[in-house]
Amino acid sequence: MNMRRFPPFFSWLALAALTDWLITRTLTRAAIFMPKPPLAIQVYQVVGQAAQVASNLAGLLAFLALGWIAWRLLRARQDPAHGAALLGLLLVSLVTLVVPSAGVPGLAFHALYGAALLLAAWEIWKRPAPVGLRAAVTLACLALLAGALSQALPGAYTVLGSSEAPPLGRELFNLGELLALLSAFALGGYFGRGAPWWVWLAAGLPALFFTLPRLLAPAMAGVLAIWSTGLTLYLPWPFYTAGIWAGAAAVINAARRDPPAAWAVLLLAAGGYAPQLNVHAFLGLAAVWLLAGGLGEIAPAGGAASPGESPALTAPAPGERTGLSTQL
Repeated sequence: MNMRRFPPFFSWLALAALTDWLITRTLTRAAIFMPKPPLAIQVYQVVGQAAQVASNLAGLLAFLALGWIAWRLLRARQDPAHGAALLGLLLVSLVTLVVPSAGVPGLAFHALYGAALLLAAWEIWKRPAPVGLRAAVTLACLALLAGALSQALPGAYTVLGSSEAPPLGRELFNLGELLALLSAFALGGYFGRGAPWWVWLAAGLPALFFTLPRLLAPAMAGVLAIWSTGLTLYLPWPFYTAGIWAGAAAVINAARRDPPAAWAVLLLAAGGYAPQLNVHAFLGLAAVWLLAGGLGEIAPAGGAASPGESPALTAPAPGERTGLSTQL
């Protein structure tokens, strides 16, 4: 079997997206609520400029990654409908650079985005895969789909000339947020299985960073959560703490065994729920492709997968490390 590694821009994309998420959309916005002496203002400006570079780089790499995924799907004829949907998203995004995205272009984007999510969810059910991974990918796709539908409804009503508020918008949004939280639990249960104690200890730090502001300044934490991830925190805060803990454990433990799986979870988190920008939607699509199909051909080091077997979709035993190459 001809084995090659993932293109390097996937790891660069994960790093740029993580920087955009944690610094541009979280840290710099959190600093708005803090008093800033002159030196802090200078540091804030430097960090903000560096974060803006990372955001621009994330947008460029996300476009490149999605184009590579579409090309691979179309070339290999594995799932041409999925590849066509991704290619259509890229074309619509280019069109909206010169045409306002409100109205028909926006609806076209949401329609292609929803189709790509459904096809990614279908992909994980077409191949041999553990139930835990199938559940995680399906929940993530359904969460993003519910968020997209809640965003598309007002635009659809406007195009149809209706002045009424669309029904079920809030219900769809809240359902999607619940599904996003459940997908974090599913990812933690799958990729965190068999993790040593220190992984779960380290994963508790991000959960602590959320919990303390939530308890000390709930209003500020709510605003930052919307800016950072798109979540409204309408559910009791312990559920979000546990979800962050599970998701962080998935990233840390996957990084020890299959770094591309860690990239996927990071991209999913960095894209956020109900993304407002095309680049954040691209991050989520790249993440679910990696989890649903892109990792399915990764073979263990020193040997190829057996026919019909998807070794990367089977959680390694504790202490086992798998190879990271994939057939292109």
